[in-house]
Amino acid sequence: MIDNEKMPIYFYSSLDIKEKMPTELHCAEFQNSFKSINYPCLIFMRLNWWNDYSHVTNFACFYLNNSNSIESLGIVKIIQLNAPDLKTELPKEFESLDNEKFFFRGVTSTFTIN
Repeated sequence: MIDNEKMPIYFYSSLDIKEKMPTELHCAEFQNSFKSINYPCLIFMRLNWWNDYSHVTNFACFYLNNSNSIESLGIVKIIQLNAPDLKTELPKEFESLDNEKFFFRGVTSTFTIN
């Protein structure tokens, strides 16, 4: 079970990812380039190949329990209200998103809210 109270969340947006879906390998590359990761944490990686009527909103999410553990949690859709160029921009590091500026919806069962 993931306890997300005060868990750091990191955002990685790379146009270098050519595959349709970021993988654990891409997450490990980010992990190696970002030296100050606090564990456990979540990492969101932009899906560069998908948009919803010109809105770029889908992110792959990974859970890192420690520096040797990467688990794919699936896809989450995060919509930034009034986003410039219709592209959701997340802070590089955050613990939560402002509910008045962002809306999210789980796409895979990991993020389904009962």
